[in-house]
Amino acid sequence: MKNKSLRYLPALCAITLSLAAAPRLSASPLGIANIVIGGGEQRCSSYTGAGRSTRCTADWDTILRSDPALAGLTTENILFEGDYPEPVWTYAVTATQLETLRRLPVTLQKSLGLTTAEMSVVRNALVEPQALPPRKVQARSTRFTANAASVAIFSTFVEAARALNGGKAPLIGVVTASASPHPFVDRDLNVMALESAGANVVYLPLEGGFRKALNAGDCDHLRYDYDHYANTNPERSVFHG
Repeated sequence: MKNKSLRYLPALCAITLSLAAAPRLSASPLGIANIVIGGGEQRCSSYTGAGRSTRCTADWDTILRSDPALAGLTTENILFEGDYPEPVWTYAVTATQLETLRRLPVTLQKSLGLTTAEMSVVRNALVEPQALPPRKVQARSTRFTANAASVAIFSTFVEAARALNGGKAPLIGVVTASASPHPFVDRDLNVMALESAGANVVYLPLEGGFRKALNAGDCDHLRYDYDHYANTNPERSVFHG
């Protein structure tokens, strides 16, 4: 998710604020449930390598040709390593960027004893814009997962949602706010796993920085709130989404 996620977050933030201020709608007849999936499953994921791993029933050339959820993807689009490559960021201290820093809300301005989270705000104000290369995705296939119990977790969940949806493919929202090393990193894997199990999926890029922006009614500085939140864990350092 990293490079793409923040492009539309300010718009989503503004829409959410508008909805919060709108009159309440009548109760929806559709049931809504929050489901947490994660932990010990043994799933077929691209970070185990392009060949056939013990967690997959086929190699990734075959999987990409055969799993409808991954249609249109080739091995050139897939990341077969465990971590997303980090761009090389450059920074400049110019009058314009210092003015950007000066105009930040007081709650985002820190000058002494900067924590990693506080430094992320400064870096965000001083970073030089750059065109980022196309992002490779980490892929996951439920259809080609070798472990039957892991397949059953997703399949049972999707089929239960399908039954509640009158037999039609359900629409499932995915939130990865607790993911490591940062809130959006597991977007690809979770979305594709559910799509491969037969669901329609929408990703909801929600996390603590988004919540902070909503509480403040300030969507203009969302990218700073995001970086600040993404770096509150001292064990991780993630800059610029």
